[in-house]
Amino acid sequence: MRPDIPGAQQEDACRGRGEGRDACDRNSDVRLSSFRRLAVGVVGALVVLLLSVREGRAQSVAGVTVRSDCSAPLAEYLREPSPGEFFYVEDAQSSKHTCGFSVEEPGEFDRYPSSMQTAFTICQNRADERGIPARCALIARGSTIVAHSYREAQARQNGAEMINDATRCGQTPLNRWFWVERAFCDQSWHGPAKASGVVIWNHGILGTVAQYSAPRTRPSSPSIEPWSGRSKRSLRDGVRDMRG
Repeated sequence: MRPDIPGAQQEDACRGRGEGRDACDRNSDVRLSSFRRLAVGVVGALVVLLLSVREGRAQSVAGVTVRSDCSAPLAEYLREPSPGEFFYVEDAQSSKHTCGFSVEEPGEFDRYPSSMQTAFTICQNRADERGIPARCALIARGSTIVAHSYREAQARQNGAEMINDATRCGQTPLNRWFWVERAFCDQSWHGPAKASGVVIWNHGILGTVAQYSAPRTRPSSPSIEPWSGRSKRSLRDGVRDMRG
C-alpha cells in the first residue's frame, strides 16, 4: 500500500493517464500556475469589491443619487415632519463625501442664522474636516427635492440668499492661526465706503479650539464690552474712547 501523500497521489494519477514522469511534472507545474493566477484574480476581485463598498458607492434615495454615508441621513431628513434643507458634497477625485441638514421647529420665529445657512454650515464644516475641496450644494428644501445628484445641484446653484464663500460664518479652526468670517451670516458686505468703523478683537489661543468669548481682562487693560444691539454712534463713541 502506498502512503497517502500528495506526491504519491500525483504519481498514481499521472500513471493512470499514461504520462511519463517528466511530462507529469511539467503538466503539474502548468496546472499549479493556472490555479495560482485564478486564486490571485479571485482575491483581487474580492478586494476591489470590499473597497468599493467601504469607500461608498452611489445609492438612490427618493430618486436622489448620493454615496453610501449620506443615504441614511437623507432618508432620515425626508421622514422629518418639518424638514429644513439638505446639503450634500462629494469629491470627484476620490470617494470622500458628506452631508448636513436642518429641521424647522414649528411655530418658531425667524431663525438666525437661517435654516438654510445652518444646514450648509454643518455640511461644509464636515467637508473641510475631511479635506473635500468642493462646496456643499442644496439637494432638498423642505420636502421638495430640488436636485437629484451633486452635479445637478452644482449646476442649479440654489440658495443665492446664502453666504457660501470663504468668509462664511461658523467655520471651524482646522489648525489655522486665524481666519476671517462674517459677523452676520445672511448679509453681504457693505464695503469700506459704507463702513462706520472697524472692531478688532484679539484673544488668547487654546491650541486649535475656537474661543467664543473674550478672556477676562487685566485691571490695567481697556475694558471689553459686547457691542451687539448698540447704535452706530455708540459704536463710534466706544472706539474713540478706547483710542483715547
